Amino acid sequence: MVETTHVEHDANLHHSSPPLGTDNVNITSNPMVEGVEKLVNDIVEQAKENIVSNVPHLEMEFESEALAYEFYNEYSRKCGFGIRREYANKSKKDGVLTSRIFMCSKEGRCGGDKRDYLTKEARAETRTGCLARMVISLVRKIGKYKVIDSVARHNHLLLPAEYVYMICSHRHISESQASQIVLLSHTHIYIYIYKIHVTSTIM
Repeated sequence: MVETTHVEHDANLHHSSPPLGTDNVNITSNPMVEGVEKLVNDIVEQAKENIVSNVPHLEMEFESEALAYEFYNEYSRKCGFGIRREYANKSKKDGVLTSRIFMCSKEGRCGGDKRDYLTKEARAETRTGCLARMVISLVRKIGKYKVIDSVARHNHLLLPAEYVYMICSHRHISESQASQIVLLSHTHIYIYIYKIHVTSTIM
């Protein structure tokens, strides 16, 4: 008669042992992982700062009204619209500019055509009553201008990058072009500069 023996298996034998080389390793505290996470977070924060610094926002500071204009004009160039200086307030005591409004060039509405009544073709409407703007105010304690109001929404289409140069606030002559004009004027060559006639969508 054959005797059978019962073997009791230890329950621990059914558990797989951890991979070699991973004993007592906390992945979350791995210096390499932490370094990568910090780098990614720094990149994201820097990107946010760049976006904020390039977009008008409340409490933004400028050393002068001219610098504020240059900033808003460059911002408008990238977006595809033009700007102009609007209302300004000056101190009655010292004549210092205390506030300024920079408006989209399509703000307001054009008045009636004041040309001769026999004119056959009326001037095209170029303004749409757009309210996009940036308002600055002088803070005398720090001697800087701060943005106190900003509206980014337009009620008209923005121009693509290839047509932005035709907007009034973005028509500039480079230094090389200016030097060529001066050189030609010295050689008694008369230069006739004709005004560019733009479409009704461009001001």
